[in-house]
Amino acid sequence: MDTGGQAERLATLVRLNTEVHRAYLLKEMFRRFWEYKRPGWAKRFLKLWCAWAVGLPAQQPSQPFVTPARAWATNSRRFAA
Repeated sequence: MDTGGQAERLATLVRLNTEVHRAYLLKEMFRRFWEYKRPGWAKRFLKLWCAWAVGLPAQQPSQPFVTPARAWATNSRRFAA
């Protein structure tokens, strides 16, 4: 039975919805970064967050943010401000 490409369109919608959901979770998780009072804990959180973001299958949208954030986290003097 030909459904006129409905199965293919549904698969595309499921994939897009999954990517949007992952991006939303990353955004919500990152909110915690601003709550840290101690530089060491903020640095640890940022490193873990970046590793999680890059490890996702839909990593392309997060990559432009993760690369500079990871570089920033490795420079501990920026957290001492």
